[in-house]
Amino acid sequence: MGLWDDWEGFDVQAERNIGRMQGREEGREEGKEQLLVEKISKKYSDGKDAETIADELDEPSEYVKRVINAIKEVGSADDVYLIIEKMKTVKA
Repeated sequence: MGLWDDWEGFDVQAERNIGRMQGREEGREEGKEQLLVEKISKKYSDGKDAETIADELDEPSEYVKRVINAIKEVGSADDVYLIIEKMKTVKA
């Protein structure tokens, strides 16, 4: 019996497809978060408070507060990517 007799092989195409599907799903999730942060930023720029925004968007107020705190830290509601990065370190 040889060393490789029980080896079933490795399907490169299948693994590549799995990686693509995972990447697409991650991209969709990031896109949803970006859109939500954009909406929150717009409403905050219009002078609405966290509770009002949370009610209007049907989102948890803790999440909306995190976004608003990140906007305050960044100093602008314009750069969505910077706000999302800042959210990783800012608490509600």
